[in-house]
Amino acid sequence: MTHAPFYSGIQALAGPSNRGTAAALANLSLTVVGLGFGPLLVGVMSDGFASVGLSSGAGLRWALVIAEFPALFGAALMFWSRKYAVAEMEEAHRVSPN
Repeated sequence: MTHAPFYSGIQALAGPSNRGTAAALANLSLTVVGLGFGPLLVGVMSDGFASVGLSSGAGLRWALVIAEFPALFGAALMFWSRKYAVAEMEEAHRVSPN
């Protein structure tokens, strides 16, 4: 899955002078959260599952399954916010001189 809808929404909602900053902040947050904390949290959960009696493979499997729930939560938030994003884009195009 790509991040194209995420970035296109950011570009559509940000003003022309703020698009670069908006994309940079979005990329920074995705990198810090996803690549920074993601593997750490999966490792901690895997070790925790192994300490309560699961094998290391089973603990890692369940840690990876649980790690997908924030992505589902994010998808639900994006689905829920679509009506607000559409209204914001229509407002931006209405007041924009372009």
